[in-house]
Amino acid sequence: MASKSVPILEARIEHWPIEGNFTISRGAKTEAVVVVANVTHGNTTGRGECVPYPRYGETPEATLAVIASTLDKIATEIRHLQRTEVREAEEYFSEKQKGSSAMPHKRNPVTCEQISGLARVVRSNAQAGLENVALWHERDISHSSAERVILPDSTTLADYLLNKTTNLIDTLLVYPERMRANLESTRGLIFSGQLLLDLVEHGVSREDAYRLVQSHAMRAWKEGLDFHQLVLADKEITGCVPRQQVEYAFDLPRQLKNVDKIFARVFGGKKGSAKETSVSKSSARKSSARKKKK
Repeated sequence: MASKSVPILEARIEHWPIEGNFTISRGAKTEAVVVVANVTHGNTTGRGECVPYPRYGETPEATLAVIASTLDKIATEIRHLQRTEVREAEEYFSEKQKGSSAMPHKRNPVTCEQISGLARVVRSNAQAGLENVALWHERDISHSSAERVILPDSTTLADYLLNKTTNLIDTLLVYPERMRANLESTRGLIFSGQLLLDLVEHGVSREDAYRLVQSHAMRAWKEGLDFHQLVLADKEITGCVPRQQVEYAFDLPRQLKNVDKIFARVFGGKKGSAKETSVSKSSARKSSARKKKK
């Protein structure tokens, strides 16, 4: 069962009969088909609803397909993070669970793969929903047989995928130290963008700043050198930007300083109330140790 700390999204299709006929130039309808979504976080629930208009290519199936695609996006990202060479996060894996039949060390993201696979089914049902838009004089019932299949399937699958994704996030295993190792494996290259901005801020034209940063970045890639050290050894760069500012361009906590504010904005609560991330804590400790050595 999902923890209350995890926001829960529910989606369903409701049919509301209309008193009398609702007639417009393009046809008439006797009911309103409404897609309703509820987001629950703790004791707070938010509600949203929309009425899809087939003449604009909007259908209840398409709305559910968008929801399924979002869940697919989450699952796909976790599948990437669980790859052996990345291993920054993975779905829960019990002690008795088996992984790859050929490679015992490999822990397959079976839940994520199921979410991605079933999301494709929901999206394919949306195509059938679009095929239901073109009706003879908007009067025939050729759409009815298709809807009897795709509506129950899509709503059931969307509900199932929402529950699976909620549990996936609630039990997700995260490895901050592995994230740090991957960051450090670039030997400073991930900070090239920040260095570029700092050079421009100190009066270097963007064209010249890009040339300087890119030349060292390409050399670091090609020769397996430390980008940070190449930059510090470049007198053209240190002549334009104080060495202390150059060092600050390679400061990881600087990049993470607004993480707590972002989480507070998304999930509620006071700014800065979220606990500092393990990566940020570790970065702060290492930065402090370097200053003491100096």
